[in-house]
Amino acid sequence: LVRTGNINVNQQGLYTLRYNATDGSGNKADEFFVQVFVRDVIPPVIVLNGSSAISVDVFGTFNDPGVTATDNITQNPNIVTDRAQVLNMNKLGTYTITYTAIDAAGNRANTQRTVSVVDKTAPTISILGDNPFKMVINDDFDTIDPGVKVTDNYWSEESIKVVKDVTQLIPSVPGTYFVYYQATDSSGNRSTSRFRQVDVGFRTGLLDASKQLISFKIFPNPSNGKVRIESDESINTIKIYEINGRLYKTLEDIGTAVDLEIKDSGLYLIMIETSKGTNSQRLLIQK
Repeated sequence: LVRTGNINVNQQGLYTLRYNATDGSGNKADEFFVQVFVRDVIPPVIVLNGSSAISVDVFGTFNDPGVTATDNITQNPNIVTDRAQVLNMNKLGTYTITYTAIDAAGNRANTQRTVSVVDKTAPTISILGDNPFKMVINDDFDTIDPGVKVTDNYWSEESIKVVKDVTQLIPSVPGTYFVYYQATDSSGNRSTSRFRQVDVGFRTGLLDASKQLISFKIFPNPSNGKVRIESDESINTIKIYEINGRLYKTLEDIGTAVDLEIKDSGLYLIMIETSKGTNSQRLLIQK
C-alpha cells in the first residue's frame, strides 16, 4: 500500500491523500483517495481590560478601557464593539457594551461590560429672605418662612425633597433660635445642612422687648476661653451655640452667676432663660 500526498495541520486548506495497492504478482488495485479539510474551529480568547462594571458621572466622559483578544491562528483578531444601547452620558441609567473578537476563520467570541451613568453630586441650598429673620411671638413660622432655593446638577428643583428642622424653634418664647434645611435629590445625594437664625420677639421691637425683661452681662468679651456670666435674675438655663447654629453646651440651674470655659476659638451665641424670659448675646473666643 502506497500513500501519496501530505497534510499540513498548521495551514488551513483542502488536502488529498491517494492510496495505491499492488500484490506480489504485480496486480494493482483501483486507486482511491481521501480528501481532508484542515480548518480552524477554535474561537479567539477575548478579555476585558479593567472592570466588567464601570460607573461614570452624568455629563462626564466615558473612557472605554477596551478588550484584548488572542487567537491560536490569527495574529490580530478583528474586534467589533457593539453598543446595542446607545451610551447616553446625559441620562442616568445602566448601559451594556458587547465586544466581539473574530478570527480569520470566522470564529467568534464575545464579552460584555456594563456602564452605569450615575449622579453623585449633592444639591445646594440658598437661604432666601432675611437671615437673621425677625418673627413676632406666636406667629406661625411655616406661613412666613421665606424658604430656600435648591439647585442640582441633574434633578429639577421640583423633584428635590427639602426637610426643614424646626425642633429648636419655640414661637411662644422670645429669643434666638435656628431652623435647619437639608435637601435630598432623587439619587439620594444629601446637601450640606444650612440654617436660618430666627429672632422671636414682641411686635414692638422684637429683640428689644425681650432685653427689657432680663439683663445679663458676659465678661471678658472677647475672651481667651474663660468667661463669667452674671444676671439680675436667677438663670434657669444657659445654652451656648456655635456660629453655625449647633448647640455647643447646656447649663441648668445656674443661679445669678457662673464661670465657664470654652475650649475652641470662634464666635458663639449665649442664650439665657430666666423666669422672666429669654435673652442672648454674642461671645468671641480668641486663643
